[in-house]
Amino acid sequence: MTTSAVVRIVDDDPLVAESLRFLLEIAGYRVIAFDDARTFLQTDDHTQLGCVILDIRMPEMTGLECQQAMIEAHDDLPIVFLSAHADVEMAVEAVQKGASGFVVKPPKTPLLLAEIQKAVALHARRLSLRAEVASTQALLNHLTPAEMETAHLIAKGLTNADIASLLGISEGTVRHRRMSISEKLDAQNAVEVGELFHWLDACQKELP
Repeated sequence: MTTSAVVRIVDDDPLVAESLRFLLEIAGYRVIAFDDARTFLQTDDHTQLGCVILDIRMPEMTGLECQQAMIEAHDDLPIVFLSAHADVEMAVEAVQKGASGFVVKPPKTPLLLAEIQKAVALHARRLSLRAEVASTQALLNHLTPAEMETAHLIAKGLTNADIASLLGISEGTVRHRRMSISEKLDAQNAVEVGELFHWLDACQKELP
């Protein structure tokens, strides 16, 4: 069954890459192969649903170095590492740093397909969360700096009197800001404002 997911293969061994391409295309995936990590980082559209199968040992830029570059870029694309038996310890460390999983060369087909399926599902969730976060941030961008400051205090559960005392303003000003914040964020009350900020914080912790 054909899927819209794209599996990127990054491996400097053309025989390995071609073997994986054949296997994954039969499984219904679209496949793009790269023989070096830098080209993958510079030319691939990482927002396309899918994952990357990344070899650990490669010349010029290793798989681990590629992973680090993706971490620093807050890249949402999940990584499935391809490792030799001697590299299993490195692969485990890579998973601890956020990789979706790893398979040992030569990969067993059921295990490889299971790891890819898991990685694609993870990418779908990340893309969905990223879109929701962007939508929420767009709402928050309508708040003035003063309203944003007040909204953070509302989210902490502070009363009007507490907020007024902290910011050195009147309670009337706080009430006015609350009304404006609720209207701009389409929130019914302070609880909903708080829930929005807590949800946003949780999403940002889950995303790379």
